[in-house]
Amino acid sequence: MHNCPEWVLAEHAAYCLGASTVPFYDTLGPDTVQFVLTHTNLRTVICTRAQLPSLVEAKQSGACPYFHNVVVIDGVIPEAAHMAKEAHLNLHSLAKVEATGVHRLSTEGHAHHPPKGSDIATFCYTSGTTGDPKGALISHTNLVSMMAGVRGRGQLVDMTDRHLSYLPLPHIFERIIMGQMLTYGASVAFFRGDPTLLVEDIKACRPTIMPVVPRVLNRIHDKVRWLRLQWLCCLRVDLPSFILQFLLLLMPESYDRSRSWLEWRQPAD
Repeated sequence: MHNCPEWVLAEHAAYCLGASTVPFYDTLGPDTVQFVLTHTNLRTVICTRAQLPSLVEAKQSGACPYFHNVVVIDGVIPEAAHMAKEAHLNLHSLAKVEATGVHRLSTEGHAHHPPKGSDIATFCYTSGTTGDPKGALISHTNLVSMMAGVRGRGQLVDMTDRHLSYLPLPHIFERIIMGQMLTYGASVAFFRGDPTLLVEDIKACRPTIMPVVPRVLNRIHDKVRWLRLQWLCCLRVDLPSFILQFLLLLMPESYDRSRSWLEWRQPAD
């Protein structure tokens, strides 16, 4: 599932129980999902209903004998319940899990079982674009050391900071940034899940901390260049045709040059 508050809540709930997490990329296909489930002997998956068909297919393959439980963050509907039952999976809503937890806290309390530093916090898998994903075992000491290392290099975070979470949380880079924000009491916003709307999400969130990768910088660069060209070519002047053709060459590759409004401003012969 995309980055969301439920993702982070589930992660830290697992840590409080001394469990390990196995994040999945949204782009993983059914075969890769089955591979990771089998490779880790995973018992429970937290996801949205959109991911349920891939999990059902993996369970029905017979290759995931330890996989029994699915918790969906967007609620259980009859179709999803029927699909899970056919695959012999226990399907629960996150709301029901939370309600059960509230009742247990008020009646029995909760025994905290914090992990040791040497315990495995997460299985960090690659995206699987070059074959079966490769998994790295990351301990709690590893995670804390990386967060301390970031702060040791002068990247200071405090309660006034704001972070927009858009890089995939299964990637260790985003996990470290998220850990920094939570450790120092900063705030976190989550993008809407659509990369084409990322610039709008940045404008709405106004983050003070923005981890980036080259692909994102290229997208922002193209957006800024497009806006500048649009402003230039909307000036109330007639530009020579050779300048207009040059501006067309500067357009992002995704722009349909065959219908360019730049041609509308060409002076008549």
